[in-house]
Amino acid sequence: MAIMYKWQPEQALEIIERERITTFTGVPAMTLSLLESPAFETTDTRSLFALGLGGAACPPHLATMIYDKLPDSYPGTGYGMTETNASGASCSGDAFRSLPGTAGCVSPIIDIQAVKENGEPAAPGERGEIWVRSPTNASGYWNLPEESAETFRDGWVVTGDVGYVDDNNFLYIVDRIKDMVIRGGENIYPVEVEGCLLQHPQVIEVSVFGVPHPKWGEELAAAVYAPAATSSSELQEWVAVNLAAYKVPTHIFTIAEPLPKNATGKILKKQLQQRFINEIQDTARL
Repeated sequence: MAIMYKWQPEQALEIIERERITTFTGVPAMTLSLLESPAFETTDTRSLFALGLGGAACPPHLATMIYDKLPDSYPGTGYGMTETNASGASCSGDAFRSLPGTAGCVSPIIDIQAVKENGEPAAPGERGEIWVRSPTNASGYWNLPEESAETFRDGWVVTGDVGYVDDNNFLYIVDRIKDMVIRGGENIYPVEVEGCLLQHPQVIEVSVFGVPHPKWGEELAAAVYAPAATSSSELQEWVAVNLAAYKVPTHIFTIAEPLPKNATGKILKKQLQQRFINEIQDTARL
């Protein structure tokens, strides 16, 4: 097992080649940066077989990229939490190839349901907050009774994720409830807009979030890592062609360096959000 102190795709490729790594597991952003690294084409990755994706929703084009660059690999994803001891749903093989948007088929020992705002279970395919019930669930948080009461309810773990379960018992995660942007009464899930922007040929990383607006309550903003010269208007037009008009970010900030991340490779969305809220407010004062 090779453990990196901090994620760096070029260093990871060196380790894969030197140690003949067979299995790589990380959040989707890590896999994307690995496959998109200029060093990937000159690195011997023939030993790499299994690719595990988790911790965040997979961008729509990631599966295609994996099979294009590692055609003999066996990628897979899944869904679980610390509170469920990682148990939930899993997806690999033909299911991952044909249903790249799913988090997987619900495990036989797991009950997963989407719950509407009124507390009633959602119908198959209908979105709601994901609740998980399982013999592997934790019973609560240590010495945190209020937080435990909020998360653990009658054997269910209330996840804070928005998603749905389809007629074939496949789970789909849409986004985190706390990340949802409400613009003039319209619910916008940032992960959908992020997935669209990531398909632009010049975009390497992106984080979409809400910023305050006096009329709409919130409006959409995006921080984009695009090393090649790319204008905000070009990226807005790209989103407008692929998504509804109200999902086009009002503000797009292009950055010349990778977006800030934590030790596990997840983008620090809240840090970026506050940074650009301050920038918007400073500009408005001028």
